[in-house]
Amino acid sequence: MQQHIEEKISYNKNRITGLLAENVQLENQKQEAAGKKGIEKWRGHCFESSSGLTREFSDFARDYKRELKKALGPGYELVNFTRNHFDMSGFARNLKTGRLAYISIGDVRYNRGDAWYNNILVRSAKHDRDWTGGGNCWADWAGLRREIEKLTAKDNWY
Repeated sequence: MQQHIEEKISYNKNRITGLLAENVQLENQKQEAAGKKGIEKWRGHCFESSSGLTREFSDFARDYKRELKKALGPGYELVNFTRNHFDMSGFARNLKTGRLAYISIGDVRYNRGDAWYNNILVRSAKHDRDWTGGGNCWADWAGLRREIEKLTAKDNWY
């Protein structure tokens, strides 16, 4: 019985240490995000995992969609944007050519160095339900509009 109690005490001490370390990480994330705006405030953020939608991911997806519309600018329309289970996808329509590009942001829980920011899947699409589309291209946040412009240009199609 004594050994069992000692094991539980040790287990609880390890949990407490782990939780304290996690709180330090969260405080650091909070301080880093405080000075940032837009989508930048989410960089470096570690998302909690869950079998259902979390408020954290819901907030992130809302911010991402809003910032994506801004990044695309007035020559593009964001259509059929979908928040899935910790990932998102949608289509950007070039208003000048009418052509579409599919945009996909992978599972944010498995951050891999801000993959949602640095490794965005983009490809040409025939319509706003064409999830298979043309060949895969990759862009980071800063180069996303440029990649979409190339894919939806009049002379570069599918």
